[in-house]
Amino acid sequence: MGDRWKEMKFCDCAELVRETCQPEESFGKPYIGLENIEQGTLRLNSVGIAEDVTSTKSNFKNGDILFGKLRPYFRKVVRPKFEGICSTDIWVVRAKDGIDQGFLFYWMASTEFVDIANQGSEGTKMPRAKWDFVAKIKQTIPPLPEQKAIASILGTLDDKIELNRKMNETLEAMARAIFKSLFVDFEPIPGFGPHKEWQDSPLGKIPKGWRVEKVSDICTTQYGYTASASEEPIGPHFLRITDMNKEPWIDWQKVPYCSINDKDLSKYTLQVGDVLVSRMADPGKAAIVEDNVNAVFASYLVRLKTRDLATAYYLFYFLRSNRYLDYANGVMDGTVQAGMNAKVITAANMLLPPDNIIINFLDAIRPLRKKTTDNLKQSLTLASIRDALLPKLLSGEIRVKDAERFVEETV
Repeated sequence: MGDRWKEMKFCDCAELVRETCQPEESFGKPYIGLENIEQGTLRLNSVGIAEDVTSTKSNFKNGDILFGKLRPYFRKVVRPKFEGICSTDIWVVRAKDGIDQGFLFYWMASTEFVDIANQGSEGTKMPRAKWDFVAKIKQTIPPLPEQKAIASILGTLDDKIELNRKMNETLEAMARAIFKSLFVDFEPIPGFGPHKEWQDSPLGKIPKGWRVEKVSDICTTQYGYTASASEEPIGPHFLRITDMNKEPWIDWQKVPYCSINDKDLSKYTLQVGDVLVSRMADPGKAAIVEDNVNAVFASYLVRLKTRDLATAYYLFYFLRSNRYLDYANGVMDGTVQAGMNAKVITAANMLLPPDNIIINFLDAIRPLRKKTTDNLKQSLTLASIRDALLPKLLSGEIRVKDAERFVEETV
């Protein structure tokens, strides 16, 4: 590296932005809280709006670095491509002259930086990183062109991950559109043609030969296991409500492990085709198991097990339909924390077409779901590569040209 790289303190590279506001002053702007930032993935899982929050918040601009200072070990670091307001438990950071903003982002997102920030945290139950402490962190910094090149290499991987995420959203929208087309709008079914005869039902006019059943008529139910989770690989993966985000697939890499491994958990072991539904606070939060994994599920989830895979997918998309969401919102009970038990969840009326049409539906969506799963797995691989390259590029152990060749071959 020679004299071209030089050691610098973090405070000489970064500026803490202290621009605060009240939510009513930011009507219509996006809001980011810690709950909107995924743990360890360097991406947002959602975005709120200023109207839904209270108390003093911080302003941020397009490209600013947002670093969750509360429990910094969660590695909640993002760089939004829009302006808005955020929680005061989030640092808003900008690069100083001579430092590339993208390079600074990846430095702050490195596990080394996060670990040091955590070491200087104050508080036991709710530790917070201290700016005065991280200001003293030292890092060997390359010249600006090389900073930009490093940020570009890592950014290429993140851009592909984001592209996969958007593609998966499109694929899921297509699958839901197919469900709506066939089972809500009753459009002609490929291979079967238009419906010619109709009959009355509790759900209105439906094709002749179809019937209305309760969800309970096509599945069995089971509550999950009451346990705690651990980040250490002690037992099987332990699927919780918090591991089921708005996306209708499960990212097993982010699912922690069960802290108990000295007990028979086979009763709670998940299998391909299992449909899982949240019974607390968030009706319609459902997922379907599509991978053979060593995993069990938590007590606030209900497993719905059907007779075959086609029925499982049909049930899964029914649980994500507006019809079921309307039902769930109407029956939720509880003043402090609304919820449903298994009996209520499965008491909903659902339309049940003949078996061959359900199989036809599975055949139509299976390629979409496979592509979704392939994209997710590729994104996990890309994230692992990014996290492996990051410290090596920051230290100069791997040079830009070598990393560029590797990333080009990967992406």
